[in-house]
Amino acid sequence: MPFPGTNIPAYSSDGYSEDVTRALRNIITEHIAELPEGLYFFFRSYSAGGSPCLTKEGRKDRGKLLPPEVLFDRYLASVGGDLAGYTSAIAPGTTIGDVAGCPVLYYAEHGMYLYELKGANGFLELWLTGDYYPPGW
Repeated sequence: MPFPGTNIPAYSSDGYSEDVTRALRNIITEHIAELPEGLYFFFRSYSAGGSPCLTKEGRKDRGKLLPPEVLFDRYLASVGGDLAGYTSAIAPGTTIGDVAGCPVLYYAEHGMYLYELKGANGFLELWLTGDYYPPGW
């Protein structure tokens, strides 16, 4: 599946307020901290041998076990397009929380988080592999 967007920080004027991204950050970083032992390490290790996406920034973090907050702050991406179309070829995600009445989704097979606010232009994503393609991508 080709990379469908760019790695634009979510804090830019893409329709997502700082309140929304702050709430999203809390939910996702807490979820990462609660993952089964070794799973976060697996995804971060996977990036050591994975294929990089569009940024050079992530190369310095390749394979490093970053604190969840640092991973979120560096690699939350704003992606243009429709979330339903983006996820149509993968297994359904699990809802791990809710921000502004919209679900925060986790895709365990890929180590990927997705969130789409109604009325916003595009959606937000975070890969546990940083800016390296996740497993099965």
